[in-house]
Amino acid sequence: MFAMLVETPNKEKGRLKPKTMGMERISIIAKLTRGLIIGARLVIQLIQHVRLHIVQDINSCDKCPSKFNTRAELQDHILQVHREGAKCHLCGKVFSQRARLLTNLRLQHCTTEPES
Repeated sequence: MFAMLVETPNKEKGRLKPKTMGMERISIIAKLTRGLIIGARLVIQLIQHVRLHIVQDINSCDKCPSKFNTRAELQDHILQVHREGAKCHLCGKVFSQRARLLTNLRLQHCTTEPES
């Protein structure tokens, strides 16, 4: 099932015929699952799992040991965790979003204008 088909010369008729290659040409996952009776769904899940580790190495944070499945998750992490954020000039609190700073100013300090 996992073997690769390649074209090899057929000496009898001078044509090409498919031939199953040995284990040296079979994918790593096929090597891992060789001899096991498992369904195709499990093999697909294993492939996806291995890819996940490769992607996580690509989408790892430069500032901490965190790893993410997607680039979008990494960008969200950087914005929320490592960004300096919007700081309130009255109480010193730091907010990840400007809208939250404005809410703080309105509710806690009875003003709507952040310091420029």
